Amino acid sequence: MFKSIFSFKGRIRRLEYGISTIIYSFSTAILKLTISSIAANNHTNSFSEYRLLFLLLILPLLFFWCTQGAKRCHDINKNGWWQLIPFFPFFLIFKEGDFGDNKYGKTPKDQDKDNLKNKKVASIAGTNIKKKNNELNIYSLQNDFDTKKKTLVKLKEEKIISDNLYEIKLLDLENQFKKDKEDLLLKHKNKKTDQAISERFNSERKTLDQSLDLKLLTKEEHQVMVDDLYNKIKKDVQYVFEKQVNNPNTSVDESSNSAVSDASSVVFLASLVVVLIMIVIFVAVSSKAPTAPEAPVEAPIEAPAKYPPPSITTEILKNERVFKIGENYGGGIIFSLDSTGKHGLIASAEDQSSWSEWVNALLICRKYRGGGFSDWYLPSKDELDNLYKYCNAVADTFESDDKTTFYWTSTENSATHAWAQNFSNGNQISGAKDALARVRPVRAF
Repeated sequence: MFKSIFSFKGRIRRLEYGISTIIYSFSTAILKLTISSIAANNHTNSFSEYRLLFLLLILPLLFFWCTQGAKRCHDINKNGWWQLIPFFPFFLIFKEGDFGDNKYGKTPKDQDKDNLKNKKVASIAGTNIKKKNNELNIYSLQNDFDTKKKTLVKLKEEKIISDNLYEIKLLDLENQFKKDKEDLLLKHKNKKTDQAISERFNSERKTLDQSLDLKLLTKEEHQVMVDDLYNKIKKDVQYVFEKQVNNPNTSVDESSNSAVSDASSVVFLASLVVVLIMIVIFVAVSSKAPTAPEAPVEAPIEAPAKYPPPSITTEILKNERVFKIGENYGGGIIFSLDSTGKHGLIASAEDQSSWSEWVNALLICRKYRGGGFSDWYLPSKDELDNLYKYCNAVADTFESDDKTTFYWTSTENSATHAWAQNFSNGNQISGAKDALARVRPVRAF
């Protein structure tokens, strides 16, 4: 009830229209009594002097009652203008609505049935999605993660692996755990969605099967209706499940949400009445207070704006900025751009290590926070070669000593070797991971 209360489209039942009539009548009576008391306090016995104020304040209530009356007329397959006939609103309170759908929309009773079905599906969705973690086998994943983590800690304590390698492996383990957990939840949701679709479909197709048995429908018509019914149920169930997943903090019981929505509409109407009464009281108090004649005030002369507002062209140029190689941006220096000139790669302004093993180089780049960014990484073999080709833009920041001109890449050649590049001649070689080379992080923008 009380959905789209200011819309003329749709149909409503007798109960909703009766409540709307009571709200309108009660609010109108309170408003009239309030204005009459104001007139009496001002020693004015005539209500006509406040008639304009009364009409202005009652317009929202009148519009609300007219929209509800039009939808009630639609429920008996009549045009909304029929409510203007004298005493016809009383007829609308007692006249039962048309059975089934008509040209003005679905019957409110069927809509209520659909709401009940959605409530049932929502209950299933909320209950299953919010089950205990052990029923979703998340505890199993957690235990597996804890076991592997303890193993890593033990290897670190026994100095079988270095501290740097331990941190890298731990990061990889945490990322894998998050991915497995998300996959498990998605699989569980899909399973429950299919189950809810199957239960509702088997329940609602019985009427169609009976019609086929009674030869009221041909096999072709029956099949088309069954397909349409399945697609409709699938769409409804998926919508309800998505709503439950995207709003995990909402109540599981959809009927509670519906009740809250109905109560909100009633509260809105009550608030409107209170606001109208407050306006009337304010007008009454203001009319009693004596006011002195106001002296004419000259309008201030507006000073011209110091700076003109930015034009549309300025905003477009700001949003369409094109970068260039060698420009300081994003915590480093741009050394590569795509064809648009808006995206590319940035190298840190300085080496982050002069003598580092390959594993330690990976960790240094991950922990680097140049310019406040956390997406720095060790460049790949191709990216570092690209940096070498265009290193004139950042040439002053690279070392030229033949002994230390090698820079690590993230590309591995084997379990014990990784690629590095000599920036004195551009040659790339495969070196042992425990060898020492320089480190230069990069990031994309």
